[in-house]
Order: sequence, then C-alpha cells, then structure tokens
Amino acid sequence: IEISITNYELFLKLIQFVEANNKTIYVHLKLDVGMNRYGIKNKKILKKILKILKNNKKIILKGVFSHFSYISNNLVFEKQITKLKDLLSVIPKNFDYILHLGGGEIRKKISFNSCTMLRVGFELFKNVVQINSYISNITRIKKNDCVGYSNGYVAKTSKKIAVIPLGYADGINRKLSNKGSVVINNKKCPIIGNVCMDAFFVDVSKIKCKIGDEVVVFDDACVWAKLCGTIPYEILTNLNKKRLVFKNNK
Repeated sequence: IEISITNYELFLKLIQFVEANNKTIYVHLKLDVGMNRYGIKNKKILKKILKILKNNKKIILKGVFSHFSYISNNLVFEKQITKLKDLLSVIPKNFDYILHLGGGEIRKKISFNSCTMLRVGFELFKNVVQINSYISNITRIKKNDCVGYSNGYVAKTSKKIAVIPLGYADGINRKLSNKGSVVINNKKCPIIGNVCMDAFFVDVSKIKCKIGDEVVVFDDACVWAKLCGTIPYEILTNLNKKRLVFKNNK
C-alpha cells in the first residue's frame, strides 16, 4: 500500500505511525493546483514536508500527483499548469519520483512526455457498460388513458405499452421520465410516463414484441447523462450493484 499525503496534518500522523511501528512507507504527495479539494498548495508547507522526507529513511517519496479541475478552458488550464510547475520547482532533483496527473479528458491536453503517467478516469468505462432487461408486461391503452404515477403520460392515440422491471432503485434516473429510449428487437422505443421505483414504461406500438423479449436499456452513459443534465460518472455510480446482475461479456 502506498499512501497519499494531502495535507501537513496527515503527514505528521504518518510520521507518528512509522515511528511507533517501525514501518517503511511509500508516499505520494498530492499538489493542489486549483481544485481546492485535497492537496498541498503552499510552497512553504511543501518545503517542510520535503525536508522531513530527505532525512527520514522510513518514509520514501514514490510519487507526486495532481488533478485538474477544468481543462476545457485554455486560460484556466494554463493557470493550473503554471501552478503545478511552480510547486514542482520546489522538489529537489535528487528525489526520484513518478508524476501522475488526471482530470477530465486530459490526454487531449497534455503529452505523455510531460509526466510519467496519466490517469484516464472515466475513459476506462466509456461505452463498456450495457444494461439489459426484458419486457415483464404488455398492456394496451386507449386515447386519453394515463400511464404511471401522477398520470405522467396521457395517450393521444391508442397505444401498446411495455413494462420494463427496472426503476430508480436500480439507478434508472427519474429524470428519464418521458425522455430517451430503449432498444427492443433492434428498434428504438421511447420511454413514457414517470419512472417508478421498480419499473418504467416504453411505447412499443410500432414494433412486434412479446413478454420476455430482451431490452437494451442503455449502452452509453454519456447519452443518459445528457438527457438528465448531469455527468456520466453520476449515471454509472448510481447503478445499484446489489440489484443488478453484472456479466463479463468477452
């Protein structure tokens, strides 16, 4: 285990642990260049930590890292790069460490020559998670009939409605009510009505289908994120692992 050091207080606690347990610990120093979440941004504090590290053989500097808060704006990004370089200038050249950076689609902004490693984050998960379900019920409704809680959908014509047994308890965002679509038998079918805790509805009037048919609920978190006005991370982390069955499709 290699420890991330994000502030001076934590570093002092680590020194106490090392002295009490006679352990050798590898550490990574987090530098704050603009996120203002975790990290050391004061050069004096950084120098104090480095001085201790130089004289302590039990705590070994393995890495230095940071995280960019905003890379879409070139001016903001360059300010963060300048701050990073300023902090790195404090670290003596005799320290042999890896520099790893992350934050957004950073590989489009910085070359591999600028650091040892890039943390690609969400790009590891892009387009690799697919949620499948099945049709659990099919019902027909007439003009002016309503579907779901709060009469969230009112039919303008006669419709054939399929029920999909997933809901917001599984991570199907309620903001998808009357938005987006699923794929059934290679055909897009719109989501209608309010998403329930354990189910949601789709209009299957224009396709042939039956109870038990497979439903591709989604295969791209970015599409759902746009519909919900959020980011793909939130879509993926809200998926309920206790209720969903995940398969490794090779």
